[in-house]
Amino acid sequence: MSTKPSKKPAAKAGETLSLPAPVGGFAHYEEISGAGKDTIAALLEANTALAAGLEKLGGEVIELTRDAFESAAAAGVALLDAKTVEDVMAVNNDYAKRTLEKLIACASRISELGFEAASAAYQPLGARFEKAMGDFAKPLAA
Repeated sequence: MSTKPSKKPAAKAGETLSLPAPVGGFAHYEEISGAGKDTIAALLEANTALAAGLEKLGGEVIELTRDAFESAAAAGVALLDAKTVEDVMAVNNDYAKRTLEKLIACASRISELGFEAASAAYQPLGARFEKAMGDFAKPLAA
């Protein structure tokens, strides 16, 4: 089959050319392209939220480490000042108890921060998924 090229004149300055209607699978190109852009935007938003959450989490770990070093240094000084074996045992027992209590409290806080970071990162992705499923459920021919 041979098709003849159209003999339409070129558009003049200030005029716009009208393109023929899309054929076949390209009828919904704008919808698909827009969905892709929305998905990328949701991913970027989720990445930003996750980065902020991980920054908070890192700060908490740094604080825990700093406290652990200070506590260990104080326990070391107290051990050097101990006069008897009972004093050494008391300092060691006290240090172990404080360290364990601090570890449990910080583990709880780190778990909470991790959950907050994951929730914040999920929000834009979940919203985008729900919108995509709603769009997918609509018939394309409508």
